[in-house]
Amino acid sequence: GNTASGQFLEGSCGSGWFGAGDGWRSYWSLPVTAGDLVTINWEGTSGTELKMMPVGTTDYTAFQTTPVVSEGLSSNLKSQVQYTVPLSGVMPLYFRMCSDYGTPGPYNFTATAQHAIVTSLTPYPLIKTTTTLWGSARLADGTPVPDGLGFTLTATWPEGTAQYTAFSSGGVLGFPLALPETAQAKTVTFSLSRPADPLYLATKAADLKIKV
Repeated sequence: GNTASGQFLEGSCGSGWFGAGDGWRSYWSLPVTAGDLVTINWEGTSGTELKMMPVGTTDYTAFQTTPVVSEGLSSNLKSQVQYTVPLSGVMPLYFRMCSDYGTPGPYNFTATAQHAIVTSLTPYPLIKTTTTLWGSARLADGTPVPDGLGFTLTATWPEGTAQYTAFSSGGVLGFPLALPETAQAKTVTFSLSRPADPLYLATKAADLKIKV
């Protein structure tokens, strides 16, 4: 992008170093889901700034709303911004260049959003070694995760450990257990987790202790 192709605003940069204070802005819209960790890697001409506005900011409220993130470039003319989104919707962001810095040169950026996942296990007072243990996986806004996402269940007890895998279906996870004899008559700790990947943040449910 180039801020000169966006919006020119007289006095939008305050008084300015030399009393000019004019600026250019180039706007973008980023759709996000509650709980997303948004990462923006960007670079540009010296003097360029990045402003991220709250979800729900519109053309009518932009000039009365304080940015949630305001970031300049580092000495190598690159920067990274991260922000956890509290609400689903559209997050406006814009790049600004004040006239004090001269010509509004080019910039480029990459925006990614990793979705947060909330997981849980269904509690049981007592289970058999061949019981199916159930759990759930939802996005932070309450909607089920997409079908086919893999999750790991780790069972640990004093004499051993075992791992099981389940894939989401409508936000439901079913782990068919096949615990060895050493787990019988023991209290087993079950841990449900999933590592981070480019689309989703790492997640871990509260541990569940069940007598076998």
